[in-house]
Amino acid sequence: MNIHTEKLKLIEWLVQLNDTSVLSQVKEIMDNVKPIENLSIISPDELKKRALIANQDIEDGAVYSLEDVLNEDWDQ
Repeated sequence: MNIHTEKLKLIEWLVQLNDTSVLSQVKEIMDNVKPIENLSIISPDELKKRALIANQDIEDGAVYSLEDVLNEDWDQ
C-alpha cells in the first residue's frame, strides 16, 4: 500500500470517529510533529543532474561506508 492510500484510509477513519479522547490524542500528535520546511519539487533535470554528480562521486571514491557513518561521532 502506498502512502497516498494510507492517508486516505486515515482520513476516512477520522471522519467516522466519534471518540473525543482519541481525537484529542491525534491532535496532540499532530501538534507535536514538526513540518518539514523548505521542501520543493525537484525537476527531472535537477534530479538527473544530482544523479550524475552522485555517480561521479562514487567513481571518484568520494563516499562513506555505512560502517563509517554509523561510527561517526555526530555530537562534535
